[in-house]
Amino acid sequence: MCLLKTPPHRKENMKQVTLIGRGPSWKECPPETDELWGTATCLIAEGLKDKNFTKVFTFDRNVYNGEHDIAKERNIPIVSDRGFATEPFDKIAIVKALRSSYFMPTMSYMIAYAIYLEYERISLYGIDTGPQWWYQFGKPYITFWLGQAIARGISVRMGVGSLQWSMQPGLDKLPRAWLKEEYEKFYPGKFNKIRIQP
Repeated sequence: MCLLKTPPHRKENMKQVTLIGRGPSWKECPPETDELWGTATCLIAEGLKDKNFTKVFTFDRNVYNGEHDIAKERNIPIVSDRGFATEPFDKIAIVKALRSSYFMPTMSYMIAYAIYLEYERISLYGIDTGPQWWYQFGKPYITFWLGQAIARGISVRMGVGSLQWSMQPGLDKLPRAWLKEEYEKFYPGKFNKIRIQP
């Protein structure tokens, strides 16, 4: 567990939430957590779909793979600014209160919502942003809201694997699973034949 910031006076009954995405570090998430928010796609991901989510979030425009139906069936609130939301994300009120509209990936909305609802501790897992471009592109938004949380005195805790990957010019220091996925797009069936130097 990586501790980014702890307020000077720890309260016994701190209002806390755990946010989880689909990156590999979700496995670091403690099995029991009172308040667990996930991206809606966690509901269809192997290993995550059976977790006891208290809210799921989705802000993707046209992506739908049945996760909304699963959430409704399990009575899990769907937080979104879309019409299917069962718990509307009031973007205007939140932007006014937090004085920023710097959102892109779903996790950036989740962190901002936790700040808006005045949580005192935010724990994050499965936000392994990389190395694909679309994950790298979302990283500044996530780090911006983490900075906002820390600046407001909120304790931020992250799984060791979360946000540790940066853009790399070569194959070194990139997670093997992601490397294989990208390499196989260009050279099908040949990834296991290459040797990656440490």
